[in-house]
Amino acid sequence: MILFTFASSSFAKLTTQLGFNYTTDSDTQKSFEYSKLNGALFIGASVGKKDKLYIGQNVSKYTRTDKQDGLESAEIGVLEIGPKILYYFNEDKNIFFSATWNPYAKGERKDANTNKISGWSYNVALGYHLKINRFFYLGASLNYHNLNITTETDSSNQETEVSQTFTSIFPLIELVFHFR
Repeated sequence: MILFTFASSSFAKLTTQLGFNYTTDSDTQKSFEYSKLNGALFIGASVGKKDKLYIGQNVSKYTRTDKQDGLESAEIGVLEIGPKILYYFNEDKNIFFSATWNPYAKGERKDANTNKISGWSYNVALGYHLKINRFFYLGASLNYHNLNITTETDSSNQETEVSQTFTSIFPLIELVFHFR
């Protein structure tokens, strides 16, 4: 009985966090259109007795489309994968800070040609989760995202080193599930 009690109290709590943002902008006078999609999934486990710190895996998608002056649109779509740390500042798991580093960031750039791109990214966020019931939270966060493209491969598999950075600040609407 003592062993069972000790073992069950040492189990980490699990969390799943889904975040989503879609932004669009247009200007008919200057023939300008812009859209951006950020989506993220985090699956993590708590560390420590107070279950305030979670460490786990992040998978996110970044898509951006620009079209200006009637020219062909330029699109970027990147899948980002890496570790994430999530820390709640209070026992109720409302106010939080998170940091994500994605060493895997690969996708495509489409303009006049379609090229494969790769690099890395990071994201930091500060947010609030409102408890709906014991397991479900609904919230929002303010995110700073930095995507660094380091290589580009054309259709003939010619790889080129590049240095391009996409930086944005945006809100995410979040759905969170906490499990034991």
